[in-house]
Amino acid sequence: MYGVSKHCVKINSKNAESFQFHVQDYFGKESLRAGKGIQLADGGWLVPSDDGKAGKEEFYRALCDTPGVDPKLISRVWVYNHYRWIIWKLAAMEFAFPKEFASRCLNPETVLLQLKHRYDIEIDRSRRSAIKKIMERDDTAAKTLVLCVSEVILSSTHLSETHSGKTSGAEASKAAVVELTDGWYAIRAQLDPPLSALLQTGRLGIGQKVVTHGAELLGPPEACSPLEASETLMLKVRSLNARARENASRQLS
Repeated sequence: MYGVSKHCVKINSKNAESFQFHVQDYFGKESLRAGKGIQLADGGWLVPSDDGKAGKEEFYRALCDTPGVDPKLISRVWVYNHYRWIIWKLAAMEFAFPKEFASRCLNPETVLLQLKHRYDIEIDRSRRSAIKKIMERDDTAAKTLVLCVSEVILSSTHLSETHSGKTSGAEASKAAVVELTDGWYAIRAQLDPPLSALLQTGRLGIGQKVVTHGAELLGPPEACSPLEASETLMLKVRSLNARARENASRQLS
């Protein structure tokens, strides 16, 4: 009713990286016939593929072509990562607030502007997101964080099947692993039984935000980039009640 496109509604955190724009929907067929691409905001040229589409690879080349960007300082993996989060965010804004944002967020111009903004912040100004600083061992995971659930990696049901024999049945049936993001990077998180129960009952799910405090960073002790992290590197997140019980037991002991 407000103009949110069908492809926008279908975007989620997992398929966002593979999303491609149909360029003629935004710039017309004349731009495609010219064969030189379209100059977007900040001066970057977006050259669509032979079938008239533009995805993460085309935006990588457009960002490298943007004035003020040094291609040597970024990689395809870096652009692909940020492209994923930008696409998901813009699609979610249109879907959640159609009256305000329908047809205004998810477009090639905005995507390249946001990629350039992230280049300016992270590369030029050397400012890092919360997850990046934690994974590079320059900050503590115990600080208060606001993160978004972007994927359910292992539900409690899967863990009860795959971890049988390695942990107690009670622990295996209540554990869960999710992916959390700060909007710039993502990290796996191991949930305690109370939080896993919320996930299992649907009270916690993809797209919802969680506030963490007192989390632990598990896995290899070496600092690493979020884009090169091992799957064993993850946050251990506990519910407020679990931490309260733990603190009480320490005081009693």
